[in-house]
Amino acid sequence: MDLALEPFRRLMLRGMNHIPLSCGAHTLAAYRRLPHGWRTTPPELATDLYMWQQFLEQPWCRARSGQPAHAAVLSDSPAAAGAQRFAAPVSASVGRAC
Repeated sequence: MDLALEPFRRLMLRGMNHIPLSCGAHTLAAYRRLPHGWRTTPPELATDLYMWQQFLEQPWCRARSGQPAHAAVLSDSPAAAGAQRFAAPVSASVGRAC
């Protein structure tokens, strides 16, 4: 799903969510520009979809997608002490969101 393309943006706005909250990003400045910020989600929608829809409804939002998706798992918790820690490299090909 490439949110730089209008057909995919329309799918998200109609309720098809293929981007988990942990696989997306936005800047603090973009969040502060939202008309509502975090708000109570209607019961029929997933919270992540509701937030992405709010971003995509903004004319200034330039959504981008990249592949492959990577996530970094970092922990300083006592439970992780002695365990092998790792962080998957974040792909340089992923564009900046919003």
